[in-house]
Amino acid sequence: MIMRPAEPFVSAEPFVNAEPIGQIEPVLHLDEVSVRFPRQRAPVLAGVSLRLGPGERVIVLGASGSGKSTLLQAITGVIPHSLTAELGGVVRVSGVDTRDAPVVELSRQVGVLA
Repeated sequence: MIMRPAEPFVSAEPFVNAEPIGQIEPVLHLDEVSVRFPRQRAPVLAGVSLRLGPGERVIVLGASGSGKSTLLQAITGVIPHSLTAELGGVVRVSGVDTRDAPVVELSRQVGVLA
């Protein structure tokens, strides 16, 4: 029997008085993001989409092995710049595709509390 880990749970909640996301440029935009590591047939992440505007916050919860760290590595640019993995879909931070910006530049725009 092959067991697959549960998908990570992503919850986004706006701060009070935040503008609706449809009216402003998202700070974080994920569109159909997938990540697959070398020598693995199945992707760790598949079809992850999220739009997060200024003043919004997100909590990522999930079981061990569900892809939480992989998701954060894709958002911060560690994947694909520091870790070898196939990144599919779109990951944008403040309008910049993470494939086009070094990790140090992205770190000025996004932070992770683990």
